[in-house]
Parts: sequence; structure tokens; C-alpha cells
Amino acid sequence: NPLMKRIVRTSLALGALAAVAMGATACAGGSGDAAAANDEGVQKLLVATGAQPKPYTYLDDDDKLTGYDIEILKEIDKRLDDVEFEFQVAEFPALFAGLDSGRFNIVANNLSATDERREKYDFSDPYIEAQFGVIQQKGAKAVTSLDDLAGKKTYGEPGLNFTRVLETYNEKHPDKPVEIEYTELDLQSQYNNLAAGGVDFLFNERVVFNGYGGEAGLGLEFSPLDGE
Repeated sequence: NPLMKRIVRTSLALGALAAVAMGATACAGGSGDAAAANDEGVQKLLVATGAQPKPYTYLDDDDKLTGYDIEILKEIDKRLDDVEFEFQVAEFPALFAGLDSGRFNIVANNLSATDERREKYDFSDPYIEAQFGVIQQKGAKAVTSLDDLAGKKTYGEPGLNFTRVLETYNEKHPDKPVEIEYTELDLQSQYNNLAAGGVDFLFNERVVFNGYGGEAGLGLEFSPLDGE
């Protein structure tokens, strides 16, 4: 519909990576539809986020939701007089399910625009090309490929692109899989546990490592992997 298309175009211009359910309506009415309009004709749209990882989306020291994705959408809100965004924090696996059901209108969470997701959702243009890599304790044996991780233990979160990469590797190498411990721990706890030896490595991107590991002084180091 025209309003949702206009929001997507604005997101494209500013570079916010938000997913919008295809065919979503900005008119109130149907069961489960998160969008509604007040008496002044302002459309209220519900934006969902997992509130991690920083610096893309997170809660600051005052428990205020912020981050690159969030601030971009707040700026769009200011520029569109007939749109008002409301933000809601939800578990990551619930974000796309909420789009599918109409509970959420938009998701902002540093999302990877995979081919599979593009079949169902509209994405803005990507604003960053993430450099994937392996985070380990300093002094650990260097890792140059996923093969070097066989038999090692890490955390995984269902639905995350990082986890899916490792799951795909295990499917192709059942004789030498990576040990994935599925967890709901927040990222800072995962990095703290890595520093304490609870797992052997974390698989993430450099920008996220900088926020949770590098700047935290945990004695961890990032080893970039080939983009493929």
C-alpha cells in the first residue's frame, strides 16, 4: 500500500536495514494488524527489535532503546508527519513471526537480507557489509576457516545468520561438526563466558566484537574469515 511503500523508500534513502512484511497494510481493521490511525490521521506503526546487538540496537545505561537502526527510524518518524512509530522489544525468533502474523509492521535488528527472507519481506538497501570472524581468547590457535572449528564449542541462537552458517557447515560435515550450545544468554554474557573459558569461540562480526569484546577488555581477539 502507498504509505508502507513510502516508508520503505525513506528507509532506503537513509540506509536503515528494516524488514517490512510484503502486502502489509497501514490501515486498521483486520485481526492481528498492528497498524492503526488516530483521529488526526496519523498512522501508528509497531517496530520490533531484539535490542541487541549494539551498536545497531540496544538498551543504554538508562534502559533507553537506541542504536543506529533505532535512531534512523526515529528520524524517519520526525520527517513523516502522518506516521508515528512505536517500538517494542521482543526475542529475536519472534520478530519475523510477528511480521508474518501482523503483530509487527516493521523489524529493525541489523538483519541479514538473505535470498530466503527476500521472498517474504521487503528490505532497505544494506548500510554495512559485515566482516565475519571468529572470536577467541588471546593466544589461542589461529583460525583461518570453518574447518579449524571442528570439535570446538560455541553458543548459538536460533534464527541468527551466524548460527545458520555453522548449522549449514555441520550438515555438510557430519563427521567433524562444530559443537553448538543453543542459548538465550545476552551477548555480553556470551562474551564474558568465552573469556572465562565456558566456550571455545564465538562467531560474529567485527563491529559487534568491538562493542562486546574489544572495548570490554576481556582479553579476546578477532580473526577475520574469508567472505565466502
